[in-house]
Amino acid sequence: MKKIFLVSAEQSAELYASKIVDELRKKIDISVTGIGGDKLKNSGAELLLRSEDVSVVGVMEVFSHFFKIREGLKKCVNWIKQNMPEMVILFDFPDFNFWLIKKIRKFYKGKIVYIISPQVWAWRKNRKYFLKKYLDKMIVILPFEKKIYDEIGFSVEYLGHPLVDIVVPNKTITEFKDELGVKHKNKLITVLPGSRKKEILHHSDILKKSIESLKKKYSDIEFVIVSANTSCYEIIKNVFSKNSRIHIINGDAYNAINASHIVIAKSGTVTLETALLEKPAVVFYKVNTLSYIIAKMFVDVKYVALPNLLLNKKVYPEYLQNDFNVENITASVERFLEDADLYVETVEQLQDLKKQLGEKGFFKRAANKIEEWLYE
Repeated sequence: MKKIFLVSAEQSAELYASKIVDELRKKIDISVTGIGGDKLKNSGAELLLRSEDVSVVGVMEVFSHFFKIREGLKKCVNWIKQNMPEMVILFDFPDFNFWLIKKIRKFYKGKIVYIISPQVWAWRKNRKYFLKKYLDKMIVILPFEKKIYDEIGFSVEYLGHPLVDIVVPNKTITEFKDELGVKHKNKLITVLPGSRKKEILHHSDILKKSIESLKKKYSDIEFVIVSANTSCYEIIKNVFSKNSRIHIINGDAYNAINASHIVIAKSGTVTLETALLEKPAVVFYKVNTLSYIIAKMFVDVKYVALPNLLLNKKVYPEYLQNDFNVENITASVERFLEDADLYVETVEQLQDLKKQLGEKGFFKRAANKIEEWLYE
């Protein structure tokens, strides 16, 4: 039996990790121990720590949880030292995982594998040299990341993107519209305001005014506002008024996007999910002024929306900070509604993007590669 220690402290990473573990179990006898949540536990892993023990968001939260995080790190290091697994697999989560890598490299002779590169193309670019120095193997999930590592002599694997397997609607457009109570002839616009309370509150005023403006101009448009989780659902219900042409739902984002004509989305992974469903989108993001100034000092990217980065062109209009206003949002939505050529051209470019992200089967390919590395 091969022993694997695994860290998947973030929600999407844990989903990816659990699916890879499921594929590995079909092929070889393994025991998995590490950090995760219920998805990883359900794949047969033993949880040394739960994700929430080490995963926090924000500088102040990191400081306030410092001793708890440090204890979690020590627990991981001690387990690896005592059990010497054949492989340590780390998913994204660089601030914790980099500490762990440096600690265990002093004694650990097995393979360290990293899956999902930190965003070295956006900020703290020298981290790529750290990864080259300390890792044995790496799987990246964006095609341009392979070139970044190739340029410094670190050969990494690009096996496609895991979202290609995951972003699959399970309802037809008609079924979803019927369930929501949307008239079949009406066009649906999905609004994705964010997955955290502060994001929603930062974005809500402009989104509300944009929706009202578009409703007045177009009588055949309905809106569905999607909450990313239960805690945000109550906030969204309080912020956005429900009426005959505004629907508020908790979850079911893939079916909502798939049934939509256009999407209005906060910048993030959801923009890539929208692209995989071949839907034109308008992207926005707003934070407090100080956070934006600090980000501008450290982050160096041409675009914020992943589809734009991957295609190296502004396929999705994106509006940040003061550019995120009613005029810009409504004007971009109107262009997609009224310019049929623009709409078709955008969909065609999204189809090109899908080709870049590979075929289905990422988790099986990743498991095959890990098996190969285990037996090298």
